[in-house]
Amino acid sequence: MIKYKHCWILLNALFLSMLYTPFAQTALLVSEREIE
Repeated sequence: MIKYKHCWILLNALFLSMLYTPFAQTALLVSEREIE
């Protein structure tokens, strides 16, 4: 049960990072444009 919970947390972290990455990339692009 503990192992399954750990796996679930890992999957959630992976899923969240996959969702967050495009937003982080666009934020970086926007900030780079603002600097220029």
